[in-house]
Amino acid sequence: MPAAVHVVDALPYSPSGKLLRSLLAERFAAKTAAPAGSVAAPLTPLGDWVAAIWSQVLGHPGLLGGDDFFLHGGTSLQAAQAVALMQECAPDALLYVSSVYDGPTPATYERFLRDRHPDLCAAILRDRVLTPAPVTPVTEDTLRVFNAALRCPAPPVRTGPPNDRAAFILSAPRSGSTLLRVMMAGHPALFAPPELYLLSHRDLATRQSWFGRAHASQLEGLPRCLMAATGMDADAAVAAVSAAEAAAHPVGEVYREIQALVSPRILVDKTPFYGVHPETLAATEALFPDAIYIHLTRHPYGVIRSFEKARLDQLWWPRLTGPSGPPSPFHPRQLAEMLWTQIATTTSAFLQGIPVHRQLHLRYESLVADPQTAMEDICRILDIAFNPNLLSPKGSEAQRMTDGLRDGSRMIGDPNFHRHTGLSQSSAEAWRADITSDFLSDRTWAEAIRLGHAERIDDAGDRLCFEL
Repeated sequence: MPAAVHVVDALPYSPSGKLLRSLLAERFAAKTAAPAGSVAAPLTPLGDWVAAIWSQVLGHPGLLGGDDFFLHGGTSLQAAQAVALMQECAPDALLYVSSVYDGPTPATYERFLRDRHPDLCAAILRDRVLTPAPVTPVTEDTLRVFNAALRCPAPPVRTGPPNDRAAFILSAPRSGSTLLRVMMAGHPALFAPPELYLLSHRDLATRQSWFGRAHASQLEGLPRCLMAATGMDADAAVAAVSAAEAAAHPVGEVYREIQALVSPRILVDKTPFYGVHPETLAATEALFPDAIYIHLTRHPYGVIRSFEKARLDQLWWPRLTGPSGPPSPFHPRQLAEMLWTQIATTTSAFLQGIPVHRQLHLRYESLVADPQTAMEDICRILDIAFNPNLLSPKGSEAQRMTDGLRDGSRMIGDPNFHRHTGLSQSSAEAWRADITSDFLSDRTWAEAIRLGHAERIDDAGDRLCFEL
């Protein structure tokens, strides 16, 4: 039985005639009445804890195990509020708004927490954290399953004149791209917004459909970009993007309008997802024939450790498989390694066809060890004068766009960015404390060595570990 029936004058379609289901859901979710009766489902103390927080946020006391957060009037902003309250119990546990969509009842969210966040469960229940099960290495069979699950969105097609020169930071996630973007944003000749997620999609309607309601918060980089470029407030920026999505605004025109707003500054686009598919990178060259590419790489162990700690599998798997893809069959460590290898090999192959004067390979380890040399190299390839502001990631939040879309919103990009006090070489070596033996596949090692990340670690099977 449907939860509600709405009578409308017309349904929203894209210019190509495709029904915009995500727009329908967004329009009518808030109007959907809560079910007539609450659904009883047995809850443990952990589920009761979830239900109590959701009841507080929704102003709907007495939620039961099967009660749906959104059918009881919950909005995306309230989901973000619920996540923030739950995370207060364990600040190091990273929860994302999409998790409420994946587990919209206290009972299903309880299962999500037990599967994905044993540390948070332990903090809630004041219990011991269980020793995680061993993770199997990535094999050729694992890679075949990974490659078969990948779905490539339709990249943009150039329909007008070429866009002005822009710079693109190409990297795997957790490679220091947020740090580099924020440092570059300190230069008055550069405009470096958070992730735009534009190049992977033909227009803004297909982009919105790909991410859906559950992951809509990942698209806040574009309205935040408009706020910085025009001075408009968050509501106006969100309304402008929504109107462009409804009109299926082509991505090439979106770039052209942004560049016109920030000219003569050079646009810097930092979106790690671009490196997954060769079709996306090829579209970059079609739209920006004079583009500059900064290939930022980090030792795969550093990426894998950081990816796991940030729980990024919750966000990245839906990006890779599309809005209706199956759940991930991989451990986060396996997904992080395969993602690192996929992006590294795709980006390297693409850059082989790019003139050397339009590309720069920068290792994260070199960036934090010698930031001045790294920034001088970037200025040289961009043909701009060096500026001392490049050497610090701290400064005006408004200029560097290190704040959220709204007051209290999480920063777009690295969720742990504000925990860092500045540049630290130790961050490049932090993986040594957690990874005690080599486990990377031969394919990953071959690419890592080619990119200058050849350092391996000895087997630490005879290491004695203990707690104080």
